[in-house]
Amino acid sequence: MDEIDSLLSERKDNEQESSRRLKTEFLVQFDGVASNNSERVTLIGATNLPNNLDLAALRRFVRN
Repeated sequence: MDEIDSLLSERKDNEQESSRRLKTEFLVQFDGVASNNSERVTLIGATNLPNNLDLAALRRFVRN
């Protein structure tokens, strides 16, 4: 995913409800991608603004 910060930027109080729902749904669906260690999914996300990513998203992505 290129420019992942456009989808998973930090949530703010003045953010539109539709944007907040989209982020939440993405993260919920991403939690259920792999159910055990034999099933692996690799997602590569690129960003120039890593400090702007939502903390919930950062917890789900392992940084290598």
